[in-house]
Amino acid sequence: MANIRHRRRVKGGIFYSNIIEAYQMAFRLNWWQSLLATIQGVFKLADLYYQEANEDIILEILKKDKTDLEQYVAEDYDCEDFAFRLMGIFHQDLRTAAMPIFITWVSMPQGGHAVLSYYKEGTIKIIEPQNDDIYSVPQDWSLQLVCG
Repeated sequence: MANIRHRRRVKGGIFYSNIIEAYQMAFRLNWWQSLLATIQGVFKLADLYYQEANEDIILEILKKDKTDLEQYVAEDYDCEDFAFRLMGIFHQDLRTAAMPIFITWVSMPQGGHAVLSYYKEGTIKIIEPQNDDIYSVPQDWSLQLVCG
């Protein structure tokens, strides 16, 4: 246990509550939905502070990574497997490990789905690990869990 390092505040970091507020706005949660999400533990943010997301670095890593080239196999290698793999890729790079990039579970008309999302300047962007597309939160998505 002697080798455990203690967390320090990320220099110039974004406080976790700012990130949670942005998710509440992006997913159009009203006051009671926000309260319920907080009680249910929808937001599983590991750190108090995060570095600002750098989209150039995110795009650079997406371009090099091959997660999007994997074959989708229902139940064996599906959306959450793509999301967990890509999250691991982002955490292998120290430039993105402290950025507010999260595994995000959503409900959509077709059912549940796992993606990555990130916070940048008060907005939330979605990264689709199966094809590397980046887009805003769709109107018909409901937030289930933000974890990372």
